Amino acid sequence: DMVLIPAGTFQMGDSFNEGYSGERPVHTVTLSSFYMSRCEITNGQYRDFLNGASHQIKVVNGVVYALSDGSNSYPYCNTHDLGVNSQIDYGGGVFSVRTKGGRSMVNDPMVEVSWYGAVAYCNWRSQQEGRQPCYNLSTWTCDFSKNGYHLPTEAQWEYAARGGLSGKRFPWGNTITHSQANYYSDSSDSYDISPTRGYHPAWDDVRPYTCPVDSFSPNGYGLHNMAGNVWEWCNDWSGGYSSN
Repeated sequence: DMVLIPAGTFQMGDSFNEGYSGERPVHTVTLSSFYMSRCEITNGQYRDFLNGASHQIKVVNGVVYALSDGSNSYPYCNTHDLGVNSQIDYGGGVFSVRTKGGRSMVNDPMVEVSWYGAVAYCNWRSQQEGRQPCYNLSTWTCDFSKNGYHLPTEAQWEYAARGGLSGKRFPWGNTITHSQANYYSDSSDSYDISPTRGYHPAWDDVRPYTCPVDSFSPNGYGLHNMAGNVWEWCNDWSGGYSSN
């Protein structure tokens, strides 16, 4: 389920001057090719990780931690007992995915997951496929020389999300409607021309209002839901671009 993103050069940042100051100045970035997951990681995939690594984790007051995390400083994810948006249930030592509104949430994206929980998933998946884990789960550093999975850098994520359309607001162009993405439509945004407003009418009855990860057409690189649905973790920390 991985897609090869071709090498290339693009203009990174907010070319419309509409976002946060940290998204500017727009600057040229050149990337070598890399692979990226075709879809967001699902509740079902993350449940498999939690059950597969059950001997290495613990649940404290509805929060999942590594068993070795004595101070409970690095939470992996919330279960539904703590956060209503979480679709992960825990009982009898087993993790499962909820069914809400008559719909299984197995194929919806994982939410209420921390950066630590995301990289722990990357390491587990690497090990399942006989690859070298990239992350040191004590120092939280990433060794990019390993052949396992890691979160995309901010530049990789934005390049992949754009799908080859550099300088546009969205992977398909400069306007948006509910026919293109799952998001909260607001008439105050001039580029939001959706005839339906508020939460997407197809998924506004089940918190956290997510849709299955393969909903909507893929972008130019074959990736789904790179706009809308949920926020996604990057490997980098948050910070502004340097002057150079």
